[in-house]
Amino acid sequence: MAETVAVHPQACAWLKVSALNTHVSGYCAHLDCQRYAPNTKRVYLCAVAHFAHWMGRKQIDFGSAR
Repeated sequence: MAETVAVHPQACAWLKVSALNTHVSGYCAHLDCQRYAPNTKRVYLCAVAHFAHWMGRKQIDFGSAR
């Protein structure tokens, strides 16, 4: 069963406006299926959020990053 992971509000804001936003739920589901600990999931999501923020600041489109 998926559990909610407490992620810092700033990280959530970065993810909401990023090109990676549509992939977050799938990534969370993957982490749940692999039975990652809640703190590990929080750290990983914060890392993804920071990467998404960096992509936005550098104006890197997710489509061009492939």
